[in-house]
Amino acid sequence: MFGFSVTVTQPAARVHPIYRGVIDDRGKFISISLEELSAVARFIQQRGRISIAELAQASNSLINLTPVLRNQA
Repeated sequence: MFGFSVTVTQPAARVHPIYRGVIDDRGKFISISLEELSAVARFIQQRGRISIAELAQASNSLINLTPVLRNQA
C-alpha cells in the first residue's frame, strides 16, 4: 500500500478521462470529446477496414481542431 489509502484502480480512473485523444501527424496530442470519439468509432465501424490516410481525412471533419478552453477545476 505504500502508505496511500487508495486502491490500484482509483488513480487510473482519475487519469484515464484526462488523456482521451489522438496523436496528429506531427506527434502532437489532441484531446477530443466523447462525441468526437464516438463519431470516429462510428466511421470506422461503418467503413470496416480503413487506411490511416482515410482515417486522417475523415478526422478533419469529425474532430474539431479549434482550441477550446476547458474548466481546469
